[in-house]
Amino acid sequence: MSQAPAAQEIHDRMVSALLTIGRVADAAKAAEASLALTPATKASFLRTAALWMHAEQIEHAIQVVRRGLATFPESPELRDAYAELRGRQHQG
Repeated sequence: MSQAPAAQEIHDRMVSALLTIGRVADAAKAAEASLALTPATKASFLRTAALWMHAEQIEHAIQVVRRGLATFPESPELRDAYAELRGRQHQG
């Protein structure tokens, strides 16, 4: 990763490896780090938020989606994810 920090595939492999061994929060951290190091996409914001949600970090997931919406304000997927996470936040 240090030799090619902008290579999305390397970050994806790290996230997958961490998930394989059950380290969901670490996978979420790795996915979030890749947002800063690789070209961010709507899908990468959604994936990172989903990982934080599965790590039971709803507030962090909401922050990621907000950042995604700042980058992609017209994204219906990010708006839907934000609404869903806010709903889960109020349920908890």
